[in-house]
Amino acid sequence: MLTSTRLRSRNESYRGFTLLELLVVISIVALLVSILLPSLKEARRQAKTVVCASHLKGMGTGLQTYLSEYADWIPGVNTSGVGLRANMQNPEALQTDFMPVQQFDWMTPIRTGTALPWKRAERFHFLLSEMKCPSLMDVPSVAASYGPSPDDDDFDNIELWPMTSYLMPVSFQYWGDLDAGKSLAKVRGPMSFKRVRALAAPKAYQTVRSERYISRIDRVGNPSEKLFVSDGTRFLDDKNLLDFDYFPWPQHFGAFGTSGAFWRGSTAYGVKAYTAIWGDDGPVPGVSVNSGTESLAEGKNLQLTYRHGERGVTISGDATKNPGSINALFYDGHVNLLSDRLSRRVEYWYPRGAVVLKPEDGMETVDKGHIVR
Repeated sequence: MLTSTRLRSRNESYRGFTLLELLVVISIVALLVSILLPSLKEARRQAKTVVCASHLKGMGTGLQTYLSEYADWIPGVNTSGVGLRANMQNPEALQTDFMPVQQFDWMTPIRTGTALPWKRAERFHFLLSEMKCPSLMDVPSVAASYGPSPDDDDFDNIELWPMTSYLMPVSFQYWGDLDAGKSLAKVRGPMSFKRVRALAAPKAYQTVRSERYISRIDRVGNPSEKLFVSDGTRFLDDKNLLDFDYFPWPQHFGAFGTSGAFWRGSTAYGVKAYTAIWGDDGPVPGVSVNSGTESLAEGKNLQLTYRHGERGVTISGDATKNPGSINALFYDGHVNLLSDRLSRRVEYWYPRGAVVLKPEDGMETVDKGHIVR
């Protein structure tokens, strides 16, 4: 009798959960997941933003090294790109590990302590892959050349290309109108022209114009207010494909440069047509002057460029309703996370002394004749 009682008590002590108890446990777990999941997603987003900022910090260190080694000259088309421009008739010069992959390439010159592939296509792929922002959206990217390149086959042999992550304002590479045309080097080979000459921004870029500027750090203005590199990528076409120009000598800024976020016609930072600008109730009058494609008219690139901050929210192409932000590296080496509003400041994108000629083409309200400080 005693033994039977002990067995019954022992069996009762191993009784399983009832259905009600299981439902209560499941409900508690579901509640905890619903509470913690948004926090985990936010933590993951913030971690990606920090990694992106770390990439830019590394670029800032590389820039300071370059400036110290090359007498404060800023890398770009009229400095580090001159060697590439001087070898337009020498395809073998492209296959050199220290040669910029494009005339506007600022990334190769500031690489320190890392050997780059000698083939230009592999070097190009390495740069885009090595410094890839972890917050990039998963959008197909294709290589395209807008001119005959001597190494087209090399680019065709690489199937998967990452998106361009970071862009430099070309206004800090181009020289002012009064210094354009100065001789920088001799051209090697049977070209119709014999000298490499300093380039100024194309005449069509009349929104903001520099008259007297050369690409030296002491000419940009306050380094803490001048943007060296920021989040940005090439534009989406109407088929939702990204492309990047790998032509060694692109006309404007290729895969490494941008017109900046002040100009409403920008491909990387442009907004939907007829939406409001910052600081004014007036609308954006029409589509990008770079291209009349539907994707640019809708401001679809905002979701690719302003990739940090609140995600899962549809970016409508309206700057004033854009919840995203961009990481930006300034010439003094600090990195800042800029909202759409802050990113539109004209001072960030142009050197000291540049003049606003067409304020109606800007994304913030400034007066005609405004001189960038």
